[in-house]
Amino acid sequence: MDHDAIAELFRSLRVLNPEATKALLGLHRELEDAPDGTIHELPDLASPFGLQLVDALDHHGSALSPEKLETLYHLVALSSQTCVVRHFQGRRYLIGKATPIPGDLAPVVILDASGRVRQTYTLWERHRRTLVRLKAAAKDYSRLTIHHWFKGGGRETIRDDISRYADAVAAAINTKPDQEWLVVHHKPRDEETDLAEAVLSGLEGNLNRVRFLTWGRHHGTNEYADIPNVVLVGALYQRDIDHEARWHACSEIAPGQQRCSEEDRLAVEEGEFRHMVLQALCRVVVRKNEGGTCAPCTAYVIAKKGDVVRSLKEAFPGAAIVPWHPETVEPSGRVAEALEIIRAWLDAGVPDLLPFKSVARTMGIQPRTFRDNVRQHPLFMSRLAALGVEEAGGGGVRKTGFARIAMEADRAA
Repeated sequence: MDHDAIAELFRSLRVLNPEATKALLGLHRELEDAPDGTIHELPDLASPFGLQLVDALDHHGSALSPEKLETLYHLVALSSQTCVVRHFQGRRYLIGKATPIPGDLAPVVILDASGRVRQTYTLWERHRRTLVRLKAAAKDYSRLTIHHWFKGGGRETIRDDISRYADAVAAAINTKPDQEWLVVHHKPRDEETDLAEAVLSGLEGNLNRVRFLTWGRHHGTNEYADIPNVVLVGALYQRDIDHEARWHACSEIAPGQQRCSEEDRLAVEEGEFRHMVLQALCRVVVRKNEGGTCAPCTAYVIAKKGDVVRSLKEAFPGAAIVPWHPETVEPSGRVAEALEIIRAWLDAGVPDLLPFKSVARTMGIQPRTFRDNVRQHPLFMSRLAALGVEEAGGGGVRKTGFARIAMEADRAA
């Protein structure tokens, strides 16, 4: 809760309850001077002053804006509770935990596709111990290919370089000029350039085959369920303080009992990213289940914050995730040398597996150097996929060499 929102209540509440207003004035002053991380116990705003949410809605609900009503609700919910003060971009925020779900609501069956990817459910299960997971029905996403562009996906980042993003999206769509596409993007504000319009100006063929959906409306619709291609332009990123608050709410641990660690906050943040990507991408045909496997689908994802590749693998088990580099950059140095060796191996036609050690030996470098400086180089990974080659061998997570990517017919056989 933004402490400045408390001040916006003063004029409306003076008539409803002058004593409560006086208490809120004191609270506002205390929060203004409180250092970041201060543990603060809110006063009892319900019983001594008669500040009841129902009364406020009955007598002044029509005069209060939705934002003021929300602040009033938060104050009553956090009354007499321990909170932590957080500073963010020059403002003060109160983070606490409440129990908005009645205890007698259970039993309830929750049907949520994001249940397996959101950390919030894990916190609920681990700390509250009132969540029981049902047996999962695993889905194979091996017919999904995700092209990932390691580039910032926040609203402001895209707004400041929108032409580059629009050109990249249009170029991707133009690779399949006869197929339908869905583009999920940030809704423009005020005088901002609309990404949808910028993308349309660079498209070839029938423009009606491309549909657009803004973040925030990326779930709860089947309108695009037959579209085979999707582009996720950025994501709906939230603030660190939002993830911290979500941790306290889902674990039901008050700030006075235990602080939310950086590791805990990052786990919530990654879970929310997986949730958003899963919901957005599953607006299209990949949502369909064909004998336990998703329908064939191609996705393009623009995101940089956090371990994006790991999150994508966890959200879509079995999917092929390949680097996407819209900007034209020619490989050089060791990357170019390694690619030439692999091209020569492809032209020769044998053997079935080209060991990493063989390539490193040919280049005159150590296998570890080859791994760190060549195999993990984004441009190398991108060009490797373009050659129709993938890392393989080893029989597990650890790969030992390069192999030709199996075609769909080969996999079926």
